[in-house]
Amino acid sequence: RVHGDTLLGSTMLVLWLAAVGARGLLVAAQGYGLLTSSSDESQTPLARRLIGVGALLAACVRLTTAFHTDAPMLLACWLSFAVSAAGLFLDVVVAKRVPLEAVALDAALVVISLVWIGAALAGAAPSPPTTALPAALRLWLLLISLFALLASYLGMRDLDTVRKSQFNVVPDQVTELAGRSWALWTGTAAIVRIMMAAHPSSVPLFWATFISFLIAGGFYAVELAVFGSITPRNVIGPAIASSVSAGWMMAVGAPALVRSLHAE
Repeated sequence: RVHGDTLLGSTMLVLWLAAVGARGLLVAAQGYGLLTSSSDESQTPLARRLIGVGALLAACVRLTTAFHTDAPMLLACWLSFAVSAAGLFLDVVVAKRVPLEAVALDAALVVISLVWIGAALAGAAPSPPTTALPAALRLWLLLISLFALLASYLGMRDLDTVRKSQFNVVPDQVTELAGRSWALWTGTAAIVRIMMAAHPSSVPLFWATFISFLIAGGFYAVELAVFGSITPRNVIGPAIASSVSAGWMMAVGAPALVRSLHAE
C-alpha cells in the first residue's frame, strides 16, 4: 500500500481523486444524454457516447484508486491521466478542434493530477512479487490488451477499418473525433489490464480491470440493442472477450486473491 505520510496529505489526494472521478461520471451521463450538456453540436451521437464511455472508465479507475490505493493502482491511475492528457493534446494542438480556453478546466485537472500522483508514487512502497492470479489468466489479459492497443491504433489512423469492423451501421458517425475517443477508451482499458497482468496481487487493480470488462460489454450491448450502431456479427468478438474475461476473473481470480490476502 501507499504510505499515507508520503502522499502530500493522503486524505486530500483521496478527496481529489473522488471529485475528479465524480466529474467523469457527469461527463459520461452527458455523453449518453442523461444530463443536459453544452457539448459541440458538430459531435455525432456516436462520438458523444464514445466520449461518455471513455469518461466512465477513467472515472472508475480514479474512484477505485480513491477508495483503495496501492502502488500499482496508483500508477495505473497516473497512466489514465496521461491518456487524458494525450487526448487533450490531440484535440487542441493536433486536430485544432477546440481552443485551449474551452478545455482549460480539464487541462488543469489533468496536470494537477499528474503532478500530485507522481509525487505520491515517489513515496509508494514497492509491491512484492506474487502470483495471485493464474498464469493463464495473466496471459489472456495481455493478449486481449494487445488487441485493445491495436484497436486504439486503428481509431487514430484507420477510420475505414473502424467503420467496417465496428460501427458499420452508422459509418457516417465515425468521425475523427469518434475515432480518437474510441482510441483513448480502448487504450485506457489496455493499460489497466496490462497493469493487472503485471501486478496480479493488486486488489484495486483487479476490480478496476473487472469493471473495464463490464463497461465494454455494456457499451456494445447498448450500441446493438438501443442505438443500433453495430450489427450482431460485429459485436460477437467484443462480447466474447468481455464475458469470458469477466467470468474467468470472478471464477478464478477472486478466490486466488482471497487466498493471497489470507496468506499475508
